[in-house]
Amino acid sequence: MTTKIEYIKQLREATGAGILECRQVLENNGYSLNPALAELNELMAQKVMKKSNVETLSGTVEVYSHNGGRIGVMVEVNC
Repeated sequence: MTTKIEYIKQLREATGAGILECRQVLENNGYSLNPALAELNELMAQKVMKKSNVETLSGTVEVYSHNGGRIGVMVEVNC
C-alpha cells in the first residue's frame, strides 16, 4: 500500500511542482495520481499564462565577439 507521502513524492518527481500544490491536488482527487496529474498540469499552465502576460520593465542585451569577430554571441536578459 502506498502512503500519502509516497503519492506526493511521485507527483513531485513527475511535475516538479511544490509539496503543498501536490498535496492539495491529491486531496482534491482522492489520492488518485492520473486525475491529480491532469489537474496539476492545468494549474501549472494557468500560472505560466499569468506570468507570460507580465510586461518586462528592465533588462539588458549583451554582445560578445571573439577571434577577430568571426565568432560571436548575443544574449538578452529580461527581469
